[in-house]
This record gives sequence, structure tokens and C-alpha cells, in this order.
Amino acid sequence: MASYVLSLIGTDRTGLVAAVADVVTDHGGNWEQSHLGELAGVFAGVVLVTVPDGNAAAFRTALGPLRELGLLDTSLHEGEESVTTTGPELAFELVGNDRPGIVHDVSRLLSSLDVSIAELRTETSSAPMAGGNLFHAAAVVRLPDGLEVDTLVERLEGLADEIMVDLTPAAT
Repeated sequence: MASYVLSLIGTDRTGLVAAVADVVTDHGGNWEQSHLGELAGVFAGVVLVTVPDGNAAAFRTALGPLRELGLLDTSLHEGEESVTTTGPELAFELVGNDRPGIVHDVSRLLSSLDVSIAELRTETSSAPMAGGNLFHAAAVVRLPDGLEVDTLVERLEGLADEIMVDLTPAAT
């Protein structure tokens, strides 16, 4: 089986996922995993699909009309084995006052500890009682061998006084 990661982006409208799913199904493929969503009127996502080796060339060609019709801008990448660390996988939620650079600070901290981000979702919401906005992040990370969970929590909470971190073992 050929494995592909599709990155998709286009103006949000009904039928985008169905158009891609049609191409996958028409070529005997399987929709393995995806992260899809709408942000500010733009639909974007990534999809992992597998297609029988004998159908791979036709599958790649069939994606072309999606772009030509303006339904989606698609990019196709050959799938590879995941690179993972050998340490535990953890899920965490982080909530704090929103400020410019907060994603930069969190991601740089994780990188400096050799923590691999498997998934990261962020959003802001209004904080009417306190004024301003709250920053919310939900992540699944893989820790390197030797990094203690308490060290990770302490370092994340050290980014700012108002940040709260809730870490739990991730479902595997």
C-alpha cells in the first residue's frame, strides 16, 4: 500500500471533504487519519490515506481536478514511518491570559527540552470578567527519556504567573 499525507486548503464550503473522500474511495484507498477544520472562512487540514500500489499513480492524477476546479489547493506527500521518542506520551491543557508570542514561548520551551509535539490545538476566547482574552492550548507530546513530568510542568508554569497547566497520561 502507498501511504500519502494530503494537505488541503480552500475557501470553506459544503462538499470539500466529500470531494476528497470520493477520490480516495474511487481508487480503493482508505482514509486513515485526519485533522480538518475551518478557520476564518478557510477550510484546512491534513489527511493520511493509503492506496493500493497499483492505484497510486491514478490516485495522484485524480487529485489534479480538485485543484483545477478550485475546490481545494492540495499538496501530496509520500508517507513515512513516524519518528517517535521512546519516552511517555502525555496530554496537557494550558490556559492563561493571551499575549503575543505565547505559542512561540511554549513551542520553544518544548523544543529546548527535546519534547516532540504530536498534536497541538490552540484558540483564544473572551475573558469578560477579567477583560481581554484567554489563551487555550491542548497538546499531546512525547517526552524524551529522562525528562520528568514534574520538570515539564514546572517549566511550562514558569512561562508566566497566570498560566495553568493540567497534564495527564495520553490515551494510546
